[in-house]
Amino acid sequence: MRLDQLQIGRRCRVTAINFNHAVCQRLANFGLLPGQEVEMSQIAPFGDPIAITFGGQKISLRRREAALVEVELIAV
Repeated sequence: MRLDQLQIGRRCRVTAINFNHAVCQRLANFGLLPGQEVEMSQIAPFGDPIAITFGGQKISLRRREAALVEVELIAV
């Protein structure tokens, strides 16, 4: 599953990031790395951008950026 496919309030764990893309290097600098738990916190009215919360911070991403992040759902 990809990060851009999550619904609001769902939690997941990052499994892989396409580090060949410059945007993903920026995400890694924020601390978004494999193993990190992430929650989808907001989706803009027209679906783009999205906001995720992890490690005590909230960041906004374009859907095309979030599509580069592979995740697995965490059971509720």
